[in-house]
Amino acid sequence: MRILASIIFLAITVDVIAAPVWTSIERFSVVAGYPDKSIAFIPRSGVVENPAGCEDPVGYVIESDHDVEAALSILLHQGRSGTIFFSVRDDKCHIIQQSDGGQELPVVQRIAIPFPQ
Repeated sequence: MRILASIIFLAITVDVIAAPVWTSIERFSVVAGYPDKSIAFIPRSGVVENPAGCEDPVGYVIESDHDVEAALSILLHQGRSGTIFFSVRDDKCHIIQQSDGGQELPVVQRIAIPFPQ
């Protein structure tokens, strides 16, 4: 019982400590097809929010353990028509697997799109 309580406390503590940073971009490129099935999107201008302190990030990544197909659909739709809002984790970086090395990017936790009012 104590072990279970400790695990639950630790899970809650990690969620409370890891506070995402919300940001948005209007113009971006989408990159898919990585060996680990992650998706990257790269702003065409502006500063990359980097709350986790990733090394020289040029964009953001959605890791493959999330619903990358739904995320890709949203990114492709919004890439043509408008702004995308998303939260960036402050506790994790992801290294994109590439044949010419790797790029360390901040990890996206959630994405959102605005609907007309």
